[in-house]
Amino acid sequence: MIRALGVNTSFTKLLALGLSNALVGLSGALVCQSQNYADIQMGTGAIVIGLAAIVIGEVLFGWMRNFACKLAAAVIGSVIYFAIRAVVIQLGMKPNYMKLLSAIIVALALCIPVAVNKFRAYNSYSEGGEA
Repeated sequence: MIRALGVNTSFTKLLALGLSNALVGLSGALVCQSQNYADIQMGTGAIVIGLAAIVIGEVLFGWMRNFACKLAAAVIGSVIYFAIRAVVIQLGMKPNYMKLLSAIIVALALCIPVAVNKFRAYNSYSEGGEA
């Protein structure tokens, strides 16, 4: 749409990315200032947690088409993700391995629907080629 208005899209993309990164940097600086310290691992994993919440919600409630239901599915996915993390910590896993656990949860949540579809497609074929 912006191209139809005669605005340079390359410059607009560059401006939007620069503005968004400036706001991210400002928010990080404000967090460090309010906590009075900075750590190398501060903020890492937020994108993975968000992705895991959305993917788990879509896997469980992907058949819903309403926006409110999809939003609720993301919230439920987040609760499920944190429940899985809490159970794993209670079982004795070191907290430093949480990133690995997060990656495994996301990978499983992405693989399960594909595997189920392939299994259904495999079972839909009958022997001898007759339906």
